[in-house]
Amino acid sequence: MDSSSQGDGNKLIYCVTDVPPWYLCIILGIQHCLTAFGGIIAIPLILSQGLCLQHDGLTQSHLISTIFFVSGVCTLLQVTFGIRRRS
Repeated sequence: MDSSSQGDGNKLIYCVTDVPPWYLCIILGIQHCLTAFGGIIAIPLILSQGLCLQHDGLTQSHLISTIFFVSGVCTLLQVTFGIRRRS
């Protein structure tokens, strides 16, 4: 059975180049920030034991702040050079 005969249940709401309404963008942005925040904090805390940093709060905070900074730089690069709509 091919994917075209499955009905309307599996259709995409938005394609990659579509722009959702502004209010939905805000809600999805908040959801993304909350999800990213957990991942950004979890990775240094998991790695701190392997790096022998579990008792060094200052170095852990530097590691977390570096990951936040790099995440922001990657977001700016993605927004600037990412997929754009060709008008």
